[in-house]
Amino acid sequence: MLYWVHVILEVATMTGELLRRLREAAGIKQTDLARAANMANSTLSTYESGRNGMTNFMAARLVGLIDALLSDRTEEFSALRAEADAQMDADQVTADDEKRTA
Repeated sequence: MLYWVHVILEVATMTGELLRRLREAAGIKQTDLARAANMANSTLSTYESGRNGMTNFMAARLVGLIDALLSDRTEEFSALRAEADAQMDADQVTADDEKRTA
């Protein structure tokens, strides 16, 4: 989370290239970020390519949305990981039970 705070503090100097790299590092598709921002994908593309400059407000908004989308994915991953761990534990109990009865 500290990373995101640092990014937000630096948002005044954010370039479209940095926004694109940040989005890609978070594993978020351009179309997903544009949808979350309620803007056309082509508008986001012009920001990322530098063809259209972003206001500080827009840059902060987009960074916040990246953080929110990443948080959602992290929670989903954590839930899936917990489910997988529970299944592996259940499989181990089953294997142990089979060994005892064999």
